[in-house]
This record gives sequence, structure tokens and C-alpha cells, in this order.
Amino acid sequence: GGVGVTSPSLRAMISRRLDAGSQGQGLGSLQALNSLGTSIGPPVAGALFTLAPRAPFWVGIVALVIVAALISGALQRQRQPLA
Repeated sequence: GGVGVTSPSLRAMISRRLDAGSQGQGLGSLQALNSLGTSIGPPVAGALFTLAPRAPFWVGIVALVIVAALISGALQRQRQPLA
């Protein structure tokens, strides 16, 4: 998949956005979420596939759009100066 492309970018983004004392927690959280998705994703996708062969792809698209919106909002909040 695209893990070889996205993983280094995500790790770099986390290490640049967090101070030295928080980087371990941030990278550990990334790995925990990665492991969670790797263990839960295939059984859920298999169950969705039994309902409809295209269902896992549509659910994936919806999830990606939601995550992209959340990340975009978080990045915009970081860029706005506090008054």
C-alpha cells in the first residue's frame, strides 16, 4: 500500500510539530493507531464485503474525507494567531 509513502511524512510532521518532550508520546500514538487499524481493518472490511463487494471502498472513502477535514481544521487552528 501507500504506507511507504505516508509513514515517513507523518513521522516527520509529528516530530516537527511536537516539542522534544512530547515526540515519544506522539510517535507512540501514531504507532498504536497504525496497529489498531491493521488489526481491526481487515475483519471489518471482510464483513462489509460480505454485505456488498463495494462497501469497504465506500466506507474507506468516507473515513478518509472525515479525517482529511479534521486534519485540515486542526492545521488551520494552529496557523491562526491567538489574540
